Amino acid sequence: MTEDEFQTQATKRGYGEVTSKVHQPDVVNDFHTHPFSAMLLVTDGHFTVTLEESSRVFGPGEWCEVPAGTKHFEKTDNDGATVLFATKAA
Repeated sequence: MTEDEFQTQATKRGYGEVTSKVHQPDVVNDFHTHPFSAMLLVTDGHFTVTLEESSRVFGPGEWCEVPAGTKHFEKTDNDGATVLFATKAA
C-alpha cells in the first residue's frame, strides 16, 4: 500500500490525521492496550506487532489495524522502522 492509499483508506475507515513516527532500532515495549483503534503502515524498516494469540512482522508497504482495547506490543529490528499511523475513538 502506498502512503496515498493509506491516507485514503484511513479516511474511509473513520481514522483521523495520519502522522509519521520513527521507531528506534531494537526496541521492544511491554504488552499494553489503547482506548483507541490504530491503523499503521510501515514505510521503512520492519515493525513487529504481537497480539496475545499471534505475531507478525510488517515491512514497507504493509499495514495493519489494532482495535481499541487489544492487548499487544510492538518491536523493531536492528534497523528501526518508520511507521505512519492514524487513530480513531473506540
